[in-house]
Amino acid sequence: MEEKAIDNNEEVPLRQKYGVSGLGGWLIVIQIGLYLTILLLGKQVYDLFPVFTDPKVWNMLTSEGSIFYHPLWKPTLIFEIIFLCLFLILGIVALIIMYCKKSGFPKLMIGLYIGNLIFQIVDTILASQNEIMTQFYPGNLWGDVVRAGIVCAIWIPYLIKSDRVANTFVK
Repeated sequence: MEEKAIDNNEEVPLRQKYGVSGLGGWLIVIQIGLYLTILLLGKQVYDLFPVFTDPKVWNMLTSEGSIFYHPLWKPTLIFEIIFLCLFLILGIVALIIMYCKKSGFPKLMIGLYIGNLIFQIVDTILASQNEIMTQFYPGNLWGDVVRAGIVCAIWIPYLIKSDRVANTFVK
């Protein structure tokens, strides 16, 4: 059971009354990560958009007679654009919620981190089944999955255990 302190006739968890708070400390790294994520996702959506808007490119990848055809192109591209747009929107929402110091921010970020890991796993499995797509990844195809796993391993425990997080996101 959590210890409580009396503050203006209200019981307040000691962790919130005496701990650090504010968007400083390691939360600065999360802020920078959110800004970079939004920029990178925006660029990825921008780079992928012509595949959907240029009929020549779309048909080249999704028509059975094409030398670039693979049956997984269409589902992979649709999967990617939907989730990239979703993560872009949720990243912007997370940034707004963070600056409003809403209590839902840690859960949203944990969901984004886990969602990104799942997205990377599914996307990598789809990409690894497409011989043409594997040529675009000259290195380790699973590198994005490993990075997403490391991000989860570092930031999810921080968001759960940090006094700063508990004291900052209280509205």
